[in-house]
Amino acid sequence: MDDRKLSEIYSLYSKGIYWYIYRMVKSRETAEDILHDSFVKLINFSLRNDIDHDHIKGFLYTIAHNTALTALKRGSLIRFSPIDDNARDSGGDDFTKKIEMDELNARINELLDEVDAKGRSLFIMKKELNLTYDEISEISGMPERTVRRRIKNILTDLGKKLTDLGFIDKLMIILTFLLN
Repeated sequence: MDDRKLSEIYSLYSKGIYWYIYRMVKSRETAEDILHDSFVKLINFSLRNDIDHDHIKGFLYTIAHNTALTALKRGSLIRFSPIDDNARDSGGDDFTKKIEMDELNARINELLDEVDAKGRSLFIMKKELNLTYDEISEISGMPERTVRRRIKNILTDLGKKLTDLGFIDKLMIILTFLLN
């Protein structure tokens, strides 16, 4: 693979892969390291094998996915508190709604932390990266039907837990958003 093609691939996919990894490991520094390692693995693989450029996106997500899971299993993550660059006081009802949504998002993230790493990665691929079930199946190596079932079970469990936590008013809004 030449430098121009590698640069093109990096430009196309690095941002999406970074955010996918970040949602799995919850550390900017670790996500950057895993992204770097993923591209190094791609380069090393391309030196020994021909790469099907039509499937490079799925191949890269698979590398990143497996590298992130290995890091999670080893516990070799650097943990830092993320800084919210978008936090600002907008005043009035908008500010109240923002606080409520921030609290709801924080609860959702806490609940997603309870999901096993594989399930969390499936959820992130579908809901954050908007990948199709077929793409997720290809990346994860799981049958599409299994992917659909796992994501549905996560959403069902998430809905029950949010209801138990008293988020019933906002539950319909968030589930409508998540199911689209």
